[in-house]
Amino acid sequence: MKTLFALNDLRQLADHVIRTGAKEKFVRAIEAFGIDETEMKTGWGLALDRVYDRTADALTLVRHQSSRRYGSRRLECAKVEVRL
Repeated sequence: MKTLFALNDLRQLADHVIRTGAKEKFVRAIEAFGIDETEMKTGWGLALDRVYDRTADALTLVRHQSSRRYGSRRLECAKVEVRL
């Protein structure tokens, strides 16, 4: 769950005006993904890959834990439509 909360922190930093503690919040969030900002001098591509991979792992874990808790019952999710 730490990864999902860190992802939410990154989203909030990108979409909202956060004046106090923004740098510290950013550093904590990327550290949750095992990313060191000093290693990103040549670009953030590998860091983004790590964010995607760790987020996918976290969602898989949540699904697995939900399946164990709720058994074979189907969990209803909201339908999301994306238009490009």
